Amino acid sequence: MSAPRVRFGLPMSLLSLASLAWLAAACGRVPSTSAVDAASKHPHPTLTVRSPATIRVAAASSLRDVLETAAEVYSHSESEGAGMKFSFDASSTLARQIQEGAPFDVFLSADEGTMDRVADRIVPGTRRVFLSNRLALAGRAGWAPAPVTPGQLATDPALAGARLALPGAAVPAGRYWREWMTTHGVLAAIEPRCVVSDSVRAALALVEAGSVDAAFVYATDIASTSGRVTLLSELPATEGPAIAYVAAQLRDGDRDAASEADTFVRWLGGDDFRRLALAAGFSAPP
Repeated sequence: MSAPRVRFGLPMSLLSLASLAWLAAACGRVPSTSAVDAASKHPHPTLTVRSPATIRVAAASSLRDVLETAAEVYSHSESEGAGMKFSFDASSTLARQIQEGAPFDVFLSADEGTMDRVADRIVPGTRRVFLSNRLALAGRAGWAPAPVTPGQLATDPALAGARLALPGAAVPAGRYWREWMTTHGVLAAIEPRCVVSDSVRAALALVEAGSVDAAFVYATDIASTSGRVTLLSELPATEGPAIAYVAAQLRDGDRDAASEADTFVRWLGGDDFRRLALAAGFSAPP
């Protein structure tokens, strides 16, 4: 018969206590019961970091190119990575959306009258005129040698068959052009021959597509087009109507973005943005 096996060592409970004592000695201190309890309740402390606000901007379609450039400059120089979400369309369309409760933070209109329509939605003290522009006649490349003036379209028999595009009467550019045509007595001769478009960019797209021969737009729109469009003529600033782009912060916007929206509207009236806009063909406010 084999000899009975003898087990050496301490009972497990004593061994566990001894191990804890040795670890405590090695670490130099024994954790308190309260500390152990707290750690068990909150094993992974949470750090909350607020992400930069995104500003939702409703902007006249004629501002698309300059604002896309300006957004990059603003984000790097004026804010800590604030996002920009643009909605470009005719100012009249955007104003209707704002009146219906669209949650934009900033509205950039191409005229004063459209901004007046949303006056009850504006944060007091934030409205300001920040740019101007000039009216121009854009033509399909190769259609007619420049210059071709708006007056010629009304009186020159050789241009009587010209296909034309004009922004609608509710669109700021359409109102500016109709004001000029009325003043110069050519509205009755020109307007019936025009395809009505929803915005200046839509009118210009008709020229690019070859659907019309010429369009009544802003001077800055022509600079952003392809080689299929050419400048036929531009109204002198002294002859055309006073074009005013207006900016305002909206009270129905995101509360978390309110401070950033206010900063952005102020920045649009500053020298840094003004330099970008002048380089893009815009003019200083009237």
